[in-house]
Amino acid sequence: MKATHSEVLMRLNGGKDLVCIRHGLVPIAQPIQEMGYLIDHDFFVDGQFSMEDVPKTLNEYHQSAQRFFKLWVTDTFHQAMRPQG
Repeated sequence: MKATHSEVLMRLNGGKDLVCIRHGLVPIAQPIQEMGYLIDHDFFVDGQFSMEDVPKTLNEYHQSAQRFFKLWVTDTFHQAMRPQG
């Protein structure tokens, strides 16, 4: 298998905000010959909004991205990602 992934588009906050979630197996960059797991979340607005809403909207997206990421990561995996020192 070279790669496999899924893409899901979901509406948030009553429908004006969206998140596109891509996840699946992908090849890891050379020289390692193995597969990795990709998790990608893209948050965006469907339509226009005022410049005054930018800080609030970015903060909401940041919080949503953290919640989505935590859904994917088990405690064991989270511990494995910590720097060893």
